[in-house]
Amino acid sequence: MSSPGRNRASGNTLLRAAIEYVETALRSVEGMKALLVDADLRVVLNLVSTHTALLQHEVVFVDTLETADRPDLSYLPCVVLARPLADSVRSVSHELESGKFREFHLAFTNTVDADVLQALSNADGRKLVKSFQELYLDFLPVADDTALVRLGTGQSAASAKVPLSINEWTNADFTRVAQGLVATMLATNRRPLIRYRNNNKVTARIAAEVGAKMRMVNTTFFDLRARASVLLILDRSDDPVTPLLTQW
Repeated sequence: MSSPGRNRASGNTLLRAAIEYVETALRSVEGMKALLVDADLRVVLNLVSTHTALLQHEVVFVDTLETADRPDLSYLPCVVLARPLADSVRSVSHELESGKFREFHLAFTNTVDADVLQALSNADGRKLVKSFQELYLDFLPVADDTALVRLGTGQSAASAKVPLSINEWTNADFTRVAQGLVATMLATNRRPLIRYRNNNKVTARIAAEVGAKMRMVNTTFFDLRARASVLLILDRSDDPVTPLLTQW
């Protein structure tokens, strides 16, 4: 399997970028098609698309990767939109091995490691994968300038506990927040200056992880706009008064 195509949206807002990414994935296949999403992307799809919009792209079948018993639809090509997580990769590998669709067009919502590519290549014995893309949609766009990053994955994200102190944060929590922030930077074509409170262990750790990931992606996306923005990382515990004064 060749390296994935890397796509950045042209929109300047998070919501517009998310809509463009979904449309990019669907436009990768002409004519009638199926769409498979994982549990995380099902939530994103509900935010940025509608049943009518999917029909306009000739999507005639929508399902989740987690569905165990799926009918044979070998007459349809299939677009897969998922996060590059172990569970999702296993589900995609199972779909490739079962061959219930005519061909597959894969789109993952963050950078994909070489071992993921190798696992998918090993599962694709029928040579059904026709395209592979990275679409940086690893966040929940709720408005033009607002996005959420849910802790946990899949079904567990809905019930994941929000850590309130440094002792409650796990390595997975820090990694997840950093992944989401980096995705927003790539989606809006930014290479920000990172600012945070140095005496806050949570913001310092997040800043360090985001900085490390941005240095890695800068080797691929050398044309990101340098110094075009500032990423200011704040901890709600630094400002307990604002929620009491502001109606959300």
